[in-house]
Amino acid sequence: MSNEKNYKPTEKLTVAGIAAVIVVGVFVVCVILILAKSLFPSNNDSTPEGVYTGTKSSQAQVVTSKPDKKDESSAADADTSTAAESTADSQAEESSSAAESTGETATLTQTAYLRASNDQDSDPILSINGGETVTIIERPSDSEYVHVSYYDYEGWIWNGYLQ
Repeated sequence: MSNEKNYKPTEKLTVAGIAAVIVVGVFVVCVILILAKSLFPSNNDSTPEGVYTGTKSSQAQVVTSKPDKKDESSAADADTSTAAESTADSQAEESSSAAESTGETATLTQTAYLRASNDQDSDPILSINGGETVTIIERPSDSEYVHVSYYDYEGWIWNGYLQ
């Protein structure tokens, strides 16, 4: 047994080993940062044009407009024929606005699609979160869907989602 020599391996830190660990660490941090930026985009970005989320924007938009003098003068010079057409149009608008002006509102009990027509198979316009309030335009007696408006959109929602 005296011939057996117990050698304890010596631990040496070399410059090449330390440099390799630092390079790998920097690489891992860079990969994590790149993935985090692509996977978790900033919430400050506005929604792209054409994407309707049905949620309220966090960015306030103030729209101000001034009446044009040209529009006022052209309105005064209108024909009698266009006046007759506008009278017919205004009567149609009054009948539709009478349905809108009832002011009846309803709250969604859960997330629902605002659909293009009063059919389950019709295309969804947008998704509205539960708890949001919609304005009822009409409640046809022969349909389970209610014609509603939500901000600038009009469509149909199944009556079971409203309270």
